[in-house]
Amino acid sequence: MAITVAPLTAGKFNIGNKKVRMADVTFTGSYATGGEAITPASVGMKRIMNVLGVVTEAAGQTTAWQIFWDSANQKLKMFGAAVGATGATEHAAAAYATSTVGHLMFVGE
Repeated sequence: MAITVAPLTAGKFNIGNKKVRMADVTFTGSYATGGEAITPASVGMKRIMNVLGVVTEAAGQTTAWQIFWDSANQKLKMFGAAVGATGATEHAAAAYATSTVGHLMFVGE
């Protein structure tokens, strides 16, 4: 299953020559090491430059993941709160709740 994107009606605007799009992104339910693929076109852009927001896992929002945009591979990576000497750790390759959703802000062109 692919990521699904639900654009927010009030979340579409420009700052200078950059587009900003807000969307609720529902993830696939099975995280692969290296992230979840998403295309710029799915958020109304030609190129994504940055993604901001938090992903909550499960309907009860019991786990929050920080998002990182991997522009080279066009993937959204999720990092957890467990911080070690080298920083936060990437979500392990594993199944997770199918109701995992990110309320995300995309910045690009």
